[in-house]
Amino acid sequence: MRRKLVTRVCACVLITQVCSPAPAWAWGKQGHRIVGHIAESRLTPEARAAVAKLLGEGKHLSDDDVANWADHIRGEFPETFNWHFVDIPVETGDYVRGRDCKYGECVIERIERFKKVLASKTARANDRQRALKFLVHFVGDMHQPLHCAERRDSKGVPDQGGNLCIVHFQDETNTTNLHKVWDTQIIEHFMGETDPLSYAEKLREQITVPKAAAWKAGSVEDWAIESHRLAKSHVYAGVAADGPPTRLGPEYVARGREVTDEQLARAGVRLSEILNESLK
Repeated sequence: MRRKLVTRVCACVLITQVCSPAPAWAWGKQGHRIVGHIAESRLTPEARAAVAKLLGEGKHLSDDDVANWADHIRGEFPETFNWHFVDIPVETGDYVRGRDCKYGECVIERIERFKKVLASKTARANDRQRALKFLVHFVGDMHQPLHCAERRDSKGVPDQGGNLCIVHFQDETNTTNLHKVWDTQIIEHFMGETDPLSYAEKLREQITVPKAAAWKAGSVEDWAIESHRLAKSHVYAGVAADGPPTRLGPEYVARGREVTDEQLARAGVRLSEILNESLK
């Protein structure tokens, strides 16, 4: 579950530390591995060689300890918590840095910072490796709509990107929260027994040249606003902010699959664009 943390530590200090595992969140492990696999399939030979040099031969962007590394370290480095999302109020349609990303503690600003570290010709190899891992994860995070939006209930209480919005998923008796539905449950529901890399291949095959060209356009901020709009038009649509938990039926879940599949594919394409540019 997300929450705001006020701890602020410079990224250049963090990425020189030794890190240890912690529980994972956001798109679930499968979603981040899917994004990594799609991105790796679109790397230029130059970028592919640079990634291999930074991660080590035989390592892949889709490996759990790469794609989900930024989640694994959150227990040891809680100052990174706010880096995974940006709480743009759902009633607005724009990103205001002073309102939504104080002190640069949000996913938009962190992606921009780590792009610079990765592209640096003078940064240490360890710093560039960790910048790479952060980018693999954060670009994925930003494409989960609830990592770019937050709604308030009738009392003005923010729902922390859907974490406090209690719902029923399909016909399940137990309740869950809207954020978890979009992080993992929709993906797992449609993946079934399919492994993440095979699912990634299915999504990759549907990426046309015109789609990829359109997706690569725009800035990191533009991509976050796109996710924010999807949260407003699809994620929160029909889901009550107050009262008894909304039951998310088959129609809602089917629409959710269309959004998650396309967002995972977009994230893979855009991550590859960032890495190809940064690793020239």
